Amino acid sequence: MFLRLIRNDVKANKISVLVIALFLFFSMTVVISATRLSTSLLTSIEEFVQTTKSPHLLQMHSGPIDRERLEKFVKKHPDISNYQISDFINVEKSTLKINGKASLQDNSQDLGFSSQNQHFDFLLNQNNEIIKPEKGQVYIPLYFYQKGNIKPGDQINIGRLNLTVKGYVRDALMNAGLVSSKRFLIHPDDLKALKEEKGTSTEFLIAFRLQRLSQISKIETDYQAARLESNGPPIISYSVIKMINGINDALVILVYLLLSLTLIFITLLCMRFALLAKIEEDFQQIAIMKVMGLPQTFIKNVYLAKYYACMLLAIILSWLTAYPLTQPVLKKMEMSMGKSRTPFYSYLLEIALTAILSGLIAWITSQPLKSLKKLTPGQALSSQKSQKQEKTKNPTKKRLPSHRFIDTLYFSWKQLCQHKKLYLTMLFILSLIGFVLLLPTNLHRTLTDKEFTQYIGVGKSDIRMDLFQTEKIEEKTKQVVKELSQNHEIESFNTQIVYNIAYKDKKGQIRELRVSVGNHSSFPVKYSQGRFPKNDQEIALSKLQANDLNLNLGDSLEMLVNSKKKKMKLVGIYSDLTYGGKTAKATFQVKDQVALNSLVTIQIKESIQKKKILQKLQNNYPDYKITDVDDFFYQTFGDTLARIKEIQLGVFWLGNILVFILTSLFIYMIYIKDRKDLALYRLLGFSKHALISYYLLAFSLVIMVSFLLALILLLSLGQAFCNLLLNNFGISQLHLILDFQQSFLFIPLSILVSGLCATRLIIGGIKKLDLAPYLH
Repeated sequence: MFLRLIRNDVKANKISVLVIALFLFFSMTVVISATRLSTSLLTSIEEFVQTTKSPHLLQMHSGPIDRERLEKFVKKHPDISNYQISDFINVEKSTLKINGKASLQDNSQDLGFSSQNQHFDFLLNQNNEIIKPEKGQVYIPLYFYQKGNIKPGDQINIGRLNLTVKGYVRDALMNAGLVSSKRFLIHPDDLKALKEEKGTSTEFLIAFRLQRLSQISKIETDYQAARLESNGPPIISYSVIKMINGINDALVILVYLLLSLTLIFITLLCMRFALLAKIEEDFQQIAIMKVMGLPQTFIKNVYLAKYYACMLLAIILSWLTAYPLTQPVLKKMEMSMGKSRTPFYSYLLEIALTAILSGLIAWITSQPLKSLKKLTPGQALSSQKSQKQEKTKNPTKKRLPSHRFIDTLYFSWKQLCQHKKLYLTMLFILSLIGFVLLLPTNLHRTLTDKEFTQYIGVGKSDIRMDLFQTEKIEEKTKQVVKELSQNHEIESFNTQIVYNIAYKDKKGQIRELRVSVGNHSSFPVKYSQGRFPKNDQEIALSKLQANDLNLNLGDSLEMLVNSKKKKMKLVGIYSDLTYGGKTAKATFQVKDQVALNSLVTIQIKESIQKKKILQKLQNNYPDYKITDVDDFFYQTFGDTLARIKEIQLGVFWLGNILVFILTSLFIYMIYIKDRKDLALYRLLGFSKHALISYYLLAFSLVIMVSFLLALILLLSLGQAFCNLLLNNFGISQLHLILDFQQSFLFIPLSILVSGLCATRLIIGGIKKLDLAPYLH
């Protein structure tokens, strides 16, 4: 009897059971995939940095090094287990020829050559083995290998030095596109020869390994307080190294997690609503079972057994599906960091999360049936009788209109009011799906907009010129300013010179701050709070630097400028991704310090002439790193943007499939409830096409309202989610820029078509509706 009841129930509700089974399958698959990817990413990063023996602290430095003073510093700190100073030979892109051509001339990445390290910070091959290149061989950065700029077998020439590309290197420090420098690996003898070539300059990588990771912050503070070598970017810590190796994959996993939460919520709503509708429809059958004396557990299992069976099947299939689904992301992880095993705890975590999700679904679906526990057979029968009488006495909800010729809009509105609970649930779920579809699309649009460069500390411009690792930076910059002011092709330009300025933190310790000095009113960056500094008593800090110093607007910072104490007022906090996101801006004059670098930002009159002007500047100023800002952005964030584009495409197709499945379920439930009314309308002469059009219009109205709600969610929750995502990287107060073509045309139209196709497919049953049972 039990099996027969379940079999009959499934036969009578094939579409409902199928849709819920699919949602369970999708939910379980995404949860398992997200869990597997998260654990694999964490394991890959951990194994990669352990295999390479990544430094716990790294300081890049240009200029002479007092090795004796550095040795004393290490001896004073027993927590430092090892340290090393490695040569990093910077090469001008114009001097590096690939198969006889300067193919990397326009690339924004800085090119550096090193030999293999002796103690730690090893460069690895494709098998994660320490590379020992022979003379005449070069191993290229993975970044250029993936972009296809350089291939194994290519010839690289730098002056008289000829090298053959042997393979690529995995570099824990410089793998990611977000890191502006890339390391080539050559033999120590070739490195010595390279130092003698023109267009090269030596930089040093001062790296430390510690006994205890908890001491990283203390050693970093002590290093700065000792005023040791720091003519370069801010110190890079172990946590930052791990973060930059996983940022792109973490973005994909975050979307998986967002999808899984959305799908779980939709699944629970669908199951609960389908169960409530089924109980309402089968109340007479429930009354009969109560009269027969069947126990509550029997009645409960009749309704829940099919869902439990679907859940079990979904778990098995999702475990099988998760493997091929996660492979593309895992392959990219493997390419960047090498193959790593899936940890055993990953499987335990997957089982635990699946069990928790299954328990949650079982608990929520069992709640509607609890109301039947106290229902006596007499109450069940009287309730069933009263429902029939109520339908007879109060036919207002399901009556024909008062006159015969009523337009489609009236019938559609009546349809919405008649099934408002179902349509409101559908409206809510479609709004969620629309939100998930719109988020990656508009995030991609925002990140590719020219305005976004202001969030990464660059400023809105066409060309940037960087001068570093050379002497007399201030004098050379003044000469460039003089020449640019006479160039009629340039609309405007601005210069800033960067220094390391000492300051005293709240604990009274002396530290150093990377400060850009100049006029900050032109080509401004985005300020999340306050404004740019206007006089020499004011300073602006990047968000991460302000957080690090625990300073707010209006607070004071004591600095040592030109050997004198100077109290600065914090007037602005801005977004910045350059130099680890820890920078500052001021307008005071610096006289007794060596400049780290200078930056010239340029706006040209005619954008069509950009390439021509860029080429002229590169020829006239070979010492400068001259970059097209658009190229700089895409070369730095290209991998991240590619991942977001992949996510956008995947979410688009998944969203449309979900809309089709979801609409099929809800319209089927409505159709089942409306069969009697539809039969009556048919007997009164309403055409099949007219009845179908009422449902199609009703669904179209729901879609329009749901998409309006999705846009509201995007501009509120979506913006908050993006800010939460980017906040840890130094970007705050991001304003999403809408992709109008996608947001108001393509995506709504695709969802509308998916939903209308599902509606038409289900409501097409009107043509096959048997009127005979409803003639009595």
